[in-house]
Amino acid sequence: DCDAVFSGLKDVREDGSLIKKRIRVNENKIYSSIELDNMFLDMIASAPNKKSERSYEASAKVVLYKSQIIKDNNLSFVSERVIASEDQIFNLNFIAHSQKVCIIADAFYNYRINTSSISRGVNLKRFYAIKGSYNHIVSECKRLKISGDYTTRAQRALIGAARVYICQILNSKIDNEQKNNAVELVCQDPIWRTVWENYPLKTMPIPQRFFSYCIKCENIIGMILFAKLFDNKT
Repeated sequence: DCDAVFSGLKDVREDGSLIKKRIRVNENKIYSSIELDNMFLDMIASAPNKKSERSYEASAKVVLYKSQIIKDNNLSFVSERVIASEDQIFNLNFIAHSQKVCIIADAFYNYRINTSSISRGVNLKRFYAIKGSYNHIVSECKRLKISGDYTTRAQRALIGAARVYICQILNSKIDNEQKNNAVELVCQDPIWRTVWENYPLKTMPIPQRFFSYCIKCENIIGMILFAKLFDNKT
């Protein structure tokens, strides 16, 4: 009688062979009542001191939804042109209207990794959508009257998404001038003023903390080093 069932992902090569399973739990779990409040926050992002960016897969591809909840609450996906994580926003809204959710320790969806496309190019306007996700999450949490420190979780999601985006830029094959200009635009964005004033950077795991300070100080050399050593490992 669960309202939603979450599972994991299987990263596979183009020939179908398994790279790894992305499973977030060791055994099947059912969440209800106050546990759903905690799941909601963890779906936004992990607490600042946690190594993993989030505890649950945000993709809608790995979830079975009770259709009646979608119909009764008029739930729909926000355009990916506006935000960078439309699946996550949909899941947050669904959880907010749920009574019981299950997460199973298995993966069924094959996510094929196209190795030939890695580092070929990057969307230099993606940070606008990343900011859109942050603003939308904070706005939705206020509208849904969510308890807990959702702002800190949303800021962690913003920092993590910015880190991944910057690493994609630095590891791409665009010219160095474009790379520097794109990274500077991210680092100098006004949205960071509030984040750096309030986010507990000192509690973050060392690699994430290092990169966050690089964004704050506009240390491109440090970010280049990080992108070479730690990209896809944090």
